[in-house]
Amino acid sequence: MKTVVTLVVFLLAASIINGRSLRSETLECESVYKTMEHCLPYVTGIADRPLPVCCDGMHRLRDILLTHEEMVKTCECLKAKASALRHLKESNLRSLPMDCGFQLHQPISLDMDCNKLFNIDRDE
Repeated sequence: MKTVVTLVVFLLAASIINGRSLRSETLECESVYKTMEHCLPYVTGIADRPLPVCCDGMHRLRDILLTHEEMVKTCECLKAKASALRHLKESNLRSLPMDCGFQLHQPISLDMDCNKLFNIDRDE
């Protein structure tokens, strides 16, 4: 069960945090999880495709992750969360970025090295 998650963008999608900015001096894992929670039905195989709110969350994260350090921290948060999922469907996790209109420069996997993340294309 050790494979798929560029998690910078796994749970890289979902609910917009009402009245609260996800971006702060310290990007908190709990805020990242809340932003991506609507992707859970897809990455666990319950849904056939990501919900629009899942992809919205991914786009929101993409827009606020400006530095490599922020991307690495978010990736590590999401890897930890994904590793704890009991019914992770790795093929859905792998395809999540593309299904939400992202092009990543590294495949998503649970064993990926978050320190080697490249920038996420921002022209979608």
